[in-house]
Amino acid sequence: MSDSKTIGSNDRLSGYIIRVFYDEGYGFVRGSDGRSRFFHANDVADGMFDLLRPKLAVSFVPVDMSVCKNPALVKGNGLQATLIRIEK
Repeated sequence: MSDSKTIGSNDRLSGYIIRVFYDEGYGFVRGSDGRSRFFHANDVADGMFDLLRPKLAVSFVPVDMSVCKNPALVKGNGLQATLIRIEK
């Protein structure tokens, strides 16, 4: 089984925030699989982007944009995270 996930996957990973660029509206998260992923502010659930801090526990849906066939969904290349939620 491949580690790659595609849009529409229901498989969530746990992880933590690595870095957030508040002014630019993006950041990076590391998943429980050890891989780092890019995310955009719009990928954070409930408008909670401004609450993200390094080492904060989150869960997310991993996306490999290099295998995405729908150009309307592609925001970049490589590994990304979407539907990010802060874990309690």
